[in-house]
Amino acid sequence: GVLRVCRGATIVMKIKLKNGLYILQDNIMVGAIMVSSILDIDETHLWHMRLGHISECGMGELNKKGFLGGQRIRKLDFCEHCINGKQCRVKFSTEVHRMRGTLDYIYLDLWVRQVFLLMVEQNTC
Repeated sequence: GVLRVCRGATIVMKIKLKNGLYILQDNIMVGAIMVSSILDIDETHLWHMRLGHISECGMGELNKKGFLGGQRIRKLDFCEHCINGKQCRVKFSTEVHRMRGTLDYIYLDLWVRQVFLLMVEQNTC
């Protein structure tokens, strides 16, 4: 079978099924190809996102070593993802442990799992 992708009355592309694979027939796409971008992102912000929202200082260090293609790194604008990704650091409270050995914890973990599985079996009939 042949799958046709249309825009209005114009066939934009054809895709043919051959041996269980869909093969794009490239001779249909004739004329100008339009590329659109939602945001006009500068190179600094683009590198910031590519490198996992790295800081300006970190990008400066990478640029000094030539890893960013020698492009000029400018000041980063406000990055909403960086702000939303920050989490408060909360300390764990200190607890008194009654277990004395490592095997006590392992035994407790295995025993709780067996009790849980037994409860699930009894309540799923």
